[in-house]
Amino acid sequence: GKSLSLICGALTWLRDFNENAETKLKTAVDEIDCASNTTTPESSVPSWVSEVASNRAKKMLLEQAQAEQEKEERYADRLKRLKEQRHRKQQKRKHESEENENDKIEEQLTAELNEANKKDEDDDIILHEYHSDNELDKNDASSDEEELDEVHVTKIYYCSRTHSQLDQFVKEVKKSSFGASTRVVSLGSRLNLCVNEDVKTLRSISRVNDRCLELQKLKKGKKKQESQSNKKSKSKNGCPYYDHQRLQNYKDLILMEVKDVEELISIGEEVEACPYYGSRYAIPKAELVVLPYNMLLHQATREACGIKLKGNIVIIDEAHNLIETISNIHSVEISGIQISRANSQLLQYRDRYKSRLKAKNLMYVKQILQVLSCLLACFDKSPQNTDGQQEESKQKADVKLLKINDFLFTTKMDNINLFKIKRYCERSMISKKLNGFVDRYNTTLLLK
Repeated sequence: GKSLSLICGALTWLRDFNENAETKLKTAVDEIDCASNTTTPESSVPSWVSEVASNRAKKMLLEQAQAEQEKEERYADRLKRLKEQRHRKQQKRKHESEENENDKIEEQLTAELNEANKKDEDDDIILHEYHSDNELDKNDASSDEEELDEVHVTKIYYCSRTHSQLDQFVKEVKKSSFGASTRVVSLGSRLNLCVNEDVKTLRSISRVNDRCLELQKLKKGKKKQESQSNKKSKSKNGCPYYDHQRLQNYKDLILMEVKDVEELISIGEEVEACPYYGSRYAIPKAELVVLPYNMLLHQATREACGIKLKGNIVIIDEAHNLIETISNIHSVEISGIQISRANSQLLQYRDRYKSRLKAKNLMYVKQILQVLSCLLACFDKSPQNTDGQQEESKQKADVKLLKINDFLFTTKMDNINLFKIKRYCERSMISKKLNGFVDRYNTTLLLK
C-alpha cells in the first residue's frame, strides 16, 4: 500500500508537471509569434534598431524552445520504434538455434585466455609511472566516468536502504498503470550489476571496484597506443563490456520498459554492454531513478553517477535511517592489526619490486610507509600481538577523542601532505596492486 501510494502520487505529479510545461511552452511560442508581428512604441532608440534586437532575441528563444521540444519527441518516438523492433526479434529468436553464437563466444574466450597467458607474470600488479605534475589535470585517468553533456529531463529520485526494497518498488511500478509510459532506471553497485566473469569472481566490493577502474583505464590507454608497437599491449585489452556505442544502445533498451536488476543484467549480457555504466548513461533521459541511500548521500558517488538534484524531486523511503546511514558513509574503523598487516605487506611489495618501480612511485610508497609507522605508534601493542592479545589490550586501553590537528601533531604526521598521498593512492590504484600481490604470493606478517 505504501509503495503504491508513493508511485501514484509522485508519478501523477510528474505527468501533470510535464503536461503543464508543454502547455506553457506552446503559450510562449504563440506569444513570441504575436509579439514579432506587433510594432514597438516610439523611444529615443531608432525603431529599426529596437525591432532588430527584439526580433533576434525572440527568434533565439523560439528556436531553443522548439528544439528542446522536438528533441524530446524524437527520443520518445525512437524508444517506441525500438520497443516494437525488440518485440519482433524476441518472437523470431524463439525459433532459432543459438549454437553458432555459443561457438563464437567460446572461441573468443579461448583466444583471450591464450593471449592473457603470454603476458608478463607480475605486470598487472606493478605500479605504473606516476606524474605528480598532472595532479590537478581534469582528465584524470582513474576517474570512473566521463561527463555526459545530455540535458536532464525533470525526474524523481526514489531511494531506499536496501537493494531488495528498491527491486520491490520497481516491480510495483511495473504493475501499476504508469509502468508502460514511465522511463525508469535502477542504479546499483558494480558488485550487483557487473557481467564480466573475471571481475565478478573477486566478490569483494572494493576489489571489484578497483579491477573495474583498472580495466576502464586500460581501455582508454589502448586507444592512445594502438599505433605504437608495445610488447605488453596484448594484455591491455580493457573490459569488453565497456564500449560507448553498445552502452548507448543498452541505455535505449532499458528505458523502453521498466526493468528490475535481474533484467538489467540479462540485457547487458545479451548486448555485451556493462549494466553498471549503461544504467548511468540512462539517467539524463529517465523520469524515475531508483537508487540506494549511499549513491544519493555521498557527494563523490553522486557526482560520478551524474546525479543532478537541482530542479528535481527526491523521495526518501524509511527516512528515519538517514542519520545512521550518513554516519556510516563518512566513518571508518581501523584496527592496529590492520595497520600492521598493511605496513608489512607494503614493505614486502617494495622490497620485491623496488628495482622495477619508478622513482616517483618509490617516493610515495616510502611516504605511505611513514604514515603507517606513525599510526602504529598510536597503539600500545606491537605488530606481533595476536588477535586475542589485541582484544585484551583493547579492553584495557583508554578511549581518546582528538581534533584533527591534535591528532596530526601527536602522530608526528603534521609535516606530511596527506592530500597528495590520498590523490596518489586513488590514481595509482596501489591498494588494488597490493591486494593482487598478497593474493598471488600469500605474504605473511613480518615480525619486528
